[in-house]
Amino acid sequence: MGNNDGIIINNGTVNAKNIAVGANSTINDNSTHTNHDLQQLSVLFNELLEKLHTSQEPISNKEDILDAIAELKEQIKQKEPRKSMLKILGKTLVDNLGNIKHLVPLAQNIWHHISSFIGSAAGV
Repeated sequence: MGNNDGIIINNGTVNAKNIAVGANSTINDNSTHTNHDLQQLSVLFNELLEKLHTSQEPISNKEDILDAIAELKEQIKQKEPRKSMLKILGKTLVDNLGNIKHLVPLAQNIWHHISSFIGSAAGV
């Protein structure tokens, strides 16, 4: 039998973001984070911004909410986001969204992903 430079899988599965096989194989992964919670937060922040901009209801503290979102988005772009900042900004965001009924579920989902990333199971 000759030299095998491939992959042999027998009765199993492979679940991977990237696989490189063979001589001189490389992977260029340009994503900033592989952490699911941080990726999901990015999606949720964009969804929240859209809802804030299209909401017909007056939103008190809207500038504080927008500032918190902008700072959170910057934190999750960092190679190593500061967990203490995510917690503080996340609590600020959730507190400000707590009185806006149609945004409460989204705020809770955001907090869930922040808590999961920072390793805290505590609620707000």
